[in-house]
Amino acid sequence: MAPDSHESQADDELDHGITLSVNTLIEADHNVYDLSEAKAILSKARRIVVGDCPCRSEHHRCDAPIDVCLTLDNEADRSMKRGEKNREVTLDEALSILKRSHEAGLVHMAYVAKGADRPKILCSCCACCCNTLRPMVEKDTFELILSSKKVAEDNNEKCTACGVCVQRCVFGARKLQNGVLVYHPSRCMGCGVCVSTCPTGTISMAPRQTQTRT
Repeated sequence: MAPDSHESQADDELDHGITLSVNTLIEADHNVYDLSEAKAILSKARRIVVGDCPCRSEHHRCDAPIDVCLTLDNEADRSMKRGEKNREVTLDEALSILKRSHEAGLVHMAYVAKGADRPKILCSCCACCCNTLRPMVEKDTFELILSSKKVAEDNNEKCTACGVCVQRCVFGARKLQNGVLVYHPSRCMGCGVCVSTCPTGTISMAPRQTQTRT
């Protein structure tokens, strides 16, 4: 979901964004954190509201879940006034929403207003509808815009080259070549959607500095 899809963003100068996943958070300046820090962000919220993703509601290019966009605190108050479909949720419900969208292969991104200590909008983005993520993927510019503290790490001895992770990775970090998995860590944005669906447990998340950028 693009920052300008929220009318209230005109009131706050955006500084940087954060992407979250059920396993990680990526700051879209962009740094990656694990779910415990994502939970910490949600835990500090006075109010959490869920609403429909405006990007997928507009474009309808995939069947990913729509009711997964989370707003916090003052932004949540505005969301309740703006949309009749928006509803307040508990922390546990919000975490379940993140998990559901993660299972659908969505990248969790957040936008942080300049001077704010945490994001107020947590989006679940696809590469086909999202007004922010889609052009970065299509133009192959995400490496210039996004960075992360964590990336996926493979145990090649376990890998069977089944190709599931290739299908899940929206950033093209993984490819099958002649029946062998080829992985480029520099293209990994740490969203973690490959980790939870690997049938052999080959993939884990590791600190970025341990990776060789290729």
